[in-house]
Amino acid sequence: MRGMEYLTLVVVIGVFVFLIVSGANEMNTIYPDNPINTTNFTGQYNQIQQIQDRANESYMNFQKLGAEDTSWFQKIGAGIVAIPFAVINFPIMVVLAIGALINMLTISLGGILPATIILALTAFVTIEAVRRFMEFFQRSRA
Repeated sequence: MRGMEYLTLVVVIGVFVFLIVSGANEMNTIYPDNPINTTNFTGQYNQIQQIQDRANESYMNFQKLGAEDTSWFQKIGAGIVAIPFAVINFPIMVVLAIGALINMLTISLGGILPATIILALTAFVTIEAVRRFMEFFQRSRA
């Protein structure tokens, strides 16, 4: 599959999940006596706050590096701090993103699938993504 086909698949799944959750919420307003529990789907939206905080820290360091009103000495100091900080933070952000993905899948599929199957599916998707990236980079180098 090409990358566009994966993106199309993700969009179709997202639309399908949106329709199911919207339908469940609508059913809750029509029939309030027997509500459908949608807290697994709509309870927590901000799963990536830690990743955002780390990305903002790196961004602020690079803002200092690219500021025009600072002297060359301050830019050297900012570069000494910003580049290693970004290099160290990038793998941490990738691990946090994988953890957030596992957390989102566990919350949304908690009552449907066991945690072991969710972890196995997430590991398979991660391995497949890494494999596709490696194939892409091998083709681009040739």
